[in-house]
Amino acid sequence: MIDIVGTKIGVVVGKVIKELDLADIFSIDETELTREYSQQASLYAYFSTLTADAERNVAMATMIMEQEYAIMDQEYRSDAVADDVKVTESMVKQAIISDKDYQKLSKNVINKKYYFRVLKAVADALEQRANMLVSLGAYLRHEQDMTGMNIRRRELDSSVDNLKNTIKKIRREDEDESVSK
Repeated sequence: MIDIVGTKIGVVVGKVIKELDLADIFSIDETELTREYSQQASLYAYFSTLTADAERNVAMATMIMEQEYAIMDQEYRSDAVADDVKVTESMVKQAIISDKDYQKLSKNVINKKYYFRVLKAVADALEQRANMLVSLGAYLRHEQDMTGMNIRRRELDSSVDNLKNTIKKIRREDEDESVSK
């Protein structure tokens, strides 16, 4: 098993970068399952929101890169026509892709896609964490039932015993009344 203690990711919240420890996000305190259950939904919502924001940023960066490609395509073709040079599609594409400004935009898209995928992986892992919490809760309830440590079971047993004693008491009283008559 891989130990994630000390593994940190940076998340962008607004314009601030927060560093979060993955072990803090994914660890489960079995002694505080109620708290773990209540925090799970907010953790998932937090990362899902960040993921949606990152996905929008990928789309925006891609759109900007594509707009720049279209502008550069038009400029290269206009320059070629002015110079009376026959251009091919691959010549234009090669010139644009090798342009430093276009490369910066391309790297920006790559970085934003990477950030989006990391956040998506965290959100997906949080879904798995929710499933694990459900399974863990079921396992612990089963374990408590098997060891007789389940409070609900004792309350039920106690209620059944009280009902039996009450019925016996009523029967004895009925028997005593019929004997005395």
